[in-house]
Amino acid sequence: MNYVRRNLQTIMWILVILIVPTFILWGVGTRSRAQGYPYAGILSGKKVSWEGYRQSWLACRNQLFYTYGPSFRDLVQSVDLDEEAWTRLTLLQEAGRRNIHVPDDWVRNEILAIPLFKQSGAFRQDLYQEWVERSLQMSPRAFEEELRDTLVLEVLRQQVTQEVFVSDSEILKEYKKRWGRAKLSLAVRETQSLADAIQPTDAELADWYARNGERFKTAGQWDIAYVAFRFAEFESQVELPKEEGGALQDPTSGTAPDELLQEKVRELARTKAREAADRVFQGMLEADDPAAYLAEQGLVRVETGLVSEDSTLESIGSAYRFFRAAKELKAGEMSDPITNETGVFIITDIVESLPPAIPPLDAVRSEALTRMKEELALAQARKQMDQDRAEIDFKMAQGVSFGEAVQALDGLTLIQTDWISQLDEIPGWGRDLSLLENAFNLEEKTLSQAIESEGKLALVWLEAFEAVDEEQLASKRDELLEDLKTRASLVYYNAWVEELKKKADLKSFVDEAT
Repeated sequence: MNYVRRNLQTIMWILVILIVPTFILWGVGTRSRAQGYPYAGILSGKKVSWEGYRQSWLACRNQLFYTYGPSFRDLVQSVDLDEEAWTRLTLLQEAGRRNIHVPDDWVRNEILAIPLFKQSGAFRQDLYQEWVERSLQMSPRAFEEELRDTLVLEVLRQQVTQEVFVSDSEILKEYKKRWGRAKLSLAVRETQSLADAIQPTDAELADWYARNGERFKTAGQWDIAYVAFRFAEFESQVELPKEEGGALQDPTSGTAPDELLQEKVRELARTKAREAADRVFQGMLEADDPAAYLAEQGLVRVETGLVSEDSTLESIGSAYRFFRAAKELKAGEMSDPITNETGVFIITDIVESLPPAIPPLDAVRSEALTRMKEELALAQARKQMDQDRAEIDFKMAQGVSFGEAVQALDGLTLIQTDWISQLDEIPGWGRDLSLLENAFNLEEKTLSQAIESEGKLALVWLEAFEAVDEEQLASKRDELLEDLKTRASLVYYNAWVEELKKKADLKSFVDEAT
């Protein structure tokens, strides 16, 4: 809703007038009742109807639409809306148990506050009704009930997180991390020399690999054949009627902005690509010889070569759904049309499939030997650093400085800094945000545990924090409090939601029914 309120012109005239509503129902068709499954699932021991599940699915999809506007179509590809729908239903059940309700005034005021539905500062019922009915293909009443549920969930979130507390010490610590500077000393031990000295026998390497071979397991690979319907290629086929210029006029300027026309062309090209993909998909289902049918249509079947699901397929773009579909196909099957930000793709068949496998030792001997030596060296270094830390603590208790204690021990290198922030480079070590974050979490005059970074281990001594600028701290206090509480609330709420979902013991029939 905040996105909508901030982007009246873009959202209203691209999404309301330009974008045809067909994509709003994309993906919902498979979420319907199937024979043998009279309801969508069981949640907290209660049956969830297909209509209830569908409404939750649509609400989650719409939430992406409200929040991200024109980026909606790309983002929806990477979101598991089934999971989101069940989470929403779980939370609504909990809100019901807590008897949470929101009055009609809240819903009405939320709608009246959206700039999308205003002209010259006044709410217009016709704009509101057209946007809901054309873009969402919902009745205003259904939209208002969906919005009511969203407000109920916000009340639930506030109830759950209201006890989250941020102390003054946490605020001070966060201030020091963001704007403070500190003097640090590091006791550094390299591991490479230890690794070089380790020379395992063939039997030792074989034994190590037998215990660690799973770490070298290759991902499943597929040679995937597909046909593509790229949005960009369909843009040249789009012809806008002359009267479109008038239909696309910006109400405040009386002009037809180029970007709106371009978006219209892109959207019509997407529609044409999807229609073409659907037509070809149906034709392949009906054809006696799908390959011959593709040739008749002038479509080229492309192969990826052997690729795994972590491969980057530049010719396809975001490939999450592409690989997910490939993994689910059986011999002789083709996929439904798969849409991402670049186009629509139909997997025609899997040419070759290699399952995940642990390679024989000889195939990865060099890598395995290196990793074994690094692992053993790191273990030795950690053991030695534990002893170093105890020695340093003992010497400092006798009045010796940290630097003097480090220099008295074999194999350690001393690094000392001037005043530095978390974004600065450590002389002789480099830029290391993780190490500095750990260091700035220390109290003054305390020593860290061993911190690992790129073949080195370091003990960090926080010598001193720079004096706090009390005036700046006071001016930043509210900002820090809000940020820390938001962060803590998010962590707490997410953990609470996951626990709630476990207790709900979901039994979903959606996948079985589709």
